[in-house]
Amino acid sequence: MHGFRNYREPFAAAFEQRITAIVGLNGRGKTNLIEAIYLLCRLRGFRDESPGRLRTWDTPSGVVAGVFSDFDREVVIGSNGLALKQDGDRVQDRRSWVRQTPIFGYRPDDDLFFHVEPEQRRRYLDWLAAMCFADYIPTAAAYRRALQQRNAALRQRLSRVEREVWDAQLVEAGYRIHCARKAAAAHLGPVYAQLWEALERPPAEVVYRSNLPETAEAYADALREAETADLERGWTSIGVHRDDLVVYREGRPVRQSASQGYRKLTIILLSLACALCLPGAMFYIDDLEGELDDENESRLFSLLLGSRTRHLQMFFSAVRTPDVLSRHDAGPDINWIRLA
Repeated sequence: MHGFRNYREPFAAAFEQRITAIVGLNGRGKTNLIEAIYLLCRLRGFRDESPGRLRTWDTPSGVVAGVFSDFDREVVIGSNGLALKQDGDRVQDRRSWVRQTPIFGYRPDDDLFFHVEPEQRRRYLDWLAAMCFADYIPTAAAYRRALQQRNAALRQRLSRVEREVWDAQLVEAGYRIHCARKAAAAHLGPVYAQLWEALERPPAEVVYRSNLPETAEAYADALREAETADLERGWTSIGVHRDDLVVYREGRPVRQSASQGYRKLTIILLSLACALCLPGAMFYIDDLEGELDDENESRLFSLLLGSRTRHLQMFFSAVRTPDVLSRHDAGPDINWIRLA
């Protein structure tokens, strides 16, 4: 890669083992290296920003290229967005590109899971559903468009006849999203519970919460019943845009009752469970230091380096050589990248 974040000059790295540890002082590009892998998989950076901001600030374009086991990829970051090639051919179908390479993980900003609007929590379920169902991404885009149009119609106080087309589209797309999320949550829940059991920690439960009725017809009726209140608000009060993903520990939401370290562990295991639900997935933890005590850290990495995760390729970053990696049996099989 070159012209990506702080990698102004060409830089190459080989990930020849199942596990890679990236070590270096702050500002050396550890996070950016993992983000480059993330970009090759999901066609976006870690933050919600325009693609142009992924470039080194004073360069006309940036390039991130990767050799996977079955194909080669190249992403060119230009002023007008991203240009994609796979095996030398230009690619237009971004949905297939993203679904081909599942990646999940943890970085410090993910602690917003416990502080911001439900959208931050739903994204775990949305990414898992997008990997499992080929039509999920276009359906979600159709829902967003219909929701924007319906909200605009509510604010303009258009008649029901004028709003009906958006109501119909909202119900069709929303119900399909609801069903996909339920299926993804049903797959995710048992895997998540098994990870906590493997850590020998109190069980935690992940719950998909939705205000949607169980049928599309009941959903349409609920929209009509909420019409008067929605006209007063100027926005749609019923729909999958208000769904949430909640983690409970011993019957109480983790966001209300757990320590900072336990919250970090909660998010790491949630991402890991998503990755374990998918064949050929990748998993990362950016910034190993902090929050976790020695015992929980040791238990976590015994799990990560054990047989349960043998089909995952994993990437970890740290300021110093992590003792927790060196102590484990997988130590000789770890690919170490040290950034000076």
